[in-house]
Amino acid sequence: MAVLVLVYNGLSAGRGGAKLYFADESRTRLVMERRNIPGTGGLEDRSRAVLDELLLGPMERGHESYLEGSSRVSAILHRDGKLYVDIDIPDLGALLTDASLLAEGMSRSLRESVPGAGTLILHVNGIPYSGPHSVP
Repeated sequence: MAVLVLVYNGLSAGRGGAKLYFADESRTRLVMERRNIPGTGGLEDRSRAVLDELLLGPMERGHESYLEGSSRVSAILHRDGKLYVDIDIPDLGALLTDASLLAEGMSRSLRESVPGAGTLILHVNGIPYSGPHSVP
């Protein structure tokens, strides 16, 4: 019986799924969307997988992307309880929301989907993001 429970839980669609936070239709609040993302690899690999999915954009109606065009995670490093993330946004004019909403969505997605990820230290195009409206 115990083996059956383990197998069932391991294959359940709700297990290992990620909670991704996107902008709502007004692009002022966060809304959650579930995605099945493989939970394999180290903490940095799992964090990259979550952020890559977040940057691809939402799949549910009423959820909006943070950016137009291309963007990517260029670097991730986990040290001393902090997750350093640098995202490459070639055209900063492509931001469709306030930069603080993007940072909050990334932080919340990581916190709820990657146990142990720690505090997000965000860089955009190699420059530290230090708070609302501070994207370089």
